[in-house]
Amino acid sequence: MNNYVHNNGNAKAPYTVWAHIPLGTGILVAGGDKDWVVNNRVENNPDYGILVLGNIDQNFWIASGNVVERNKVKGSGIADLALGAPTGANNCFSDNQATTTLPPLL
Repeated sequence: MNNYVHNNGNAKAPYTVWAHIPLGTGILVAGGDKDWVVNNRVENNPDYGILVLGNIDQNFWIASGNVVERNKVKGSGIADLALGAPTGANNCFSDNQATTTLPPLL
């Protein structure tokens, strides 16, 4: 809530193995349940601005019930807003300012 997230693409930044996976994504909700991503400014990330998707480790975690609203997202390489598959039900994207989305018209 209320963050400025930008330029998340420095491959030389210190990281752990699991933390390096979202390189290039501003805000990632991986396997989240009922997360609220609101009023953020997300700019100039090489891949995705805000991405919601399932997560696999020893289990498969379905992303469901997440709300992404009133964010301003621009300058993302692949998509400003994205919902990856497979995901669960009730993920909501509303009142965001974004140019590109995956799937289209998200």
